[in-house]
Amino acid sequence: MESNQDTQAFLKSEIERSQPRNILQMGLGGVDETLMIADLLEQVSGAALTLIESPAGKALKQDKDARTKLNALCERASVERIGAPFDEVLPDFYFQHHCWDMVIVNPLERFDQALVALYYLDKMLLSQGSLLLWGTDTPVMAKVCHHLQSESGYILIEQSDKANRARPLKTKLLKQVLDRAPAWIRRLAHSTLNPQLLGEEKPGGEIVYGEAVLLRKPLPENESDMDFDTLLAVLSKE
Repeated sequence: MESNQDTQAFLKSEIERSQPRNILQMGLGGVDETLMIADLLEQVSGAALTLIESPAGKALKQDKDARTKLNALCERASVERIGAPFDEVLPDFYFQHHCWDMVIVNPLERFDQALVALYYLDKMLLSQGSLLLWGTDTPVMAKVCHHLQSESGYILIEQSDKANRARPLKTKLLKQVLDRAPAWIRRLAHSTLNPQLLGEEKPGGEIVYGEAVLLRKPLPENESDMDFDTLLAVLSKE
């Protein structure tokens, strides 16, 4: 995935606003994007980035220059690199009571895989914490993004400009209203309104976002707490 100026701008704005101290990134994605995030976090006193290396992009495994950049990045005192698979690491983190101000998720290939990861990430992400999803211009990650908004009340804060430019005025106005509404109203809107009106679906039925989406976890009184029974019910529909 290619870094772009509007994505960097809204990331910079969010990091300056929220001043996250504990950041978890799942998957390597693009090394340039990871470097960009690490550089932005250098401006936050005491910020630390935990990088779960798996899943690693195929391009990274074949790119010697990218691996060199990654090795240099992980020599920083503020970066912790973990080589174990995320499906082993996340349960351990959860039972060790880790908490995160910001979570970054790189593209996953399967929706069921993403849901299991997000079960743990949602438990560990603090209320009003930031969740950055990369690759939301792909079907799986777009579905993940829609699920978090419609089922868990996450608020869409910003996304890369590729999707924003195509949105009609009425969709932009509706989004502004829903962003300020309670979580139960947002969930109701996502379950009852035409997804095209919400700017989330192409005429052919495909949910559409930009390549990166920034979400915010709702306050505790508005949260929809997912348990294992709910998770299994969702997975059984896939």
